[in-house]
Amino acid sequence: MTGQLVAVHVTGKLTHWQACGFATRDSCVPIGQSEIRTVTASSGDASTGVVSVALDGVDDLDGLDLAMHAGQSAVPAEPTRSRDGAVPEHPNGVFAIDHIVATTPDVSRTTQAFERAGFEARRVRSIGEGSDARVQTFFWFGDVICELVGPAQPTGDEPAQWWGIALTTSNLRRSATAFGDHLSPIRPAVQAGREVATVRRSAQLDVPLLLISPHG
Repeated sequence: MTGQLVAVHVTGKLTHWQACGFATRDSCVPIGQSEIRTVTASSGDASTGVVSVALDGVDDLDGLDLAMHAGQSAVPAEPTRSRDGAVPEHPNGVFAIDHIVATTPDVSRTTQAFERAGFEARRVRSIGEGSDARVQTFFWFGDVICELVGPAQPTGDEPAQWWGIALTTSNLRRSATAFGDHLSPIRPAVQAGREVATVRRSAQLDVPLLLISPHG
């Protein structure tokens, strides 16, 4: 599927993901039709988090880093499936990437770049007021949502950047047991009927990470 989210490359150590209840295979964390791969930050680069994303058939997206890292395939290994064809969940309850977040100083410019790459804006939401006013625009990267966030009025010409990830879990309370003190208290999500919890920095996963209960 063109545009499918294939892989998310994040700084950090795979062992930290394993310690939080994620099963790993082939040096990655397979989640649904995608995977999370840990990479070592470039020499002299103090930044951490999402460093690049692989999208099937897409190589340009308003400055967002889509570069692959040496030795990594653009297509993840076929996920292990149960007899009914479903990709099994992790021991901590996570079974899918709900959405990935990108930020931009110019929402209109980046939205146009997404549309040129074949991604249709499915929903636009305004939040905040005055100098805090922001716009959220939602796209589908295959079966994963991309949430693009930026100011209501352009603030610069810098490129867009990847920011964080939200993972869907079948049972937040089970996930809380796996994460222990590394997970914030469970709270209601913006979407009615869903709940969320934030993974704390103490988990050492580098990337801003949210756990969220399933739709409906």
